Amino acid sequence: MPIRGQGISGLDELPTSFATWVRAGMQARGISGRQLAARSGVDHSTISRLLNSGRNPSYATARKLARALESNPASPTGVEAALRRDPALTEPDVAYLLSEYRRVRMRRLRRSAVGLRQV
Repeated sequence: MPIRGQGISGLDELPTSFATWVRAGMQARGISGRQLAARSGVDHSTISRLLNSGRNPSYATARKLARALESNPASPTGVEAALRRDPALTEPDVAYLLSEYRRVRMRRLRRSAVGLRQV
């Protein structure tokens, strides 16, 4: 059974659609569609179509948006916190660098797992 607010503070009712949930999450965080796009890695035009059409997104898109809306940017930790503390980086810069960090990290983890299997 879904929990009231679906993980977004300030949402008192269960949303009637995914678009309603996304819109409420954006409003609760005071972010625009372009800011959500930068945080989630989903193109802003896709977010706009989702919000305006009321259609449900693919699983991958829904997951990216949910992660971006459920994370608390006010208290990031680790690599993300370090990037967010850098005043020279914009939100798109942080999103890009985090995605690259995760990509490289996953590649290294896969390589080390392959190396362990060969031993």
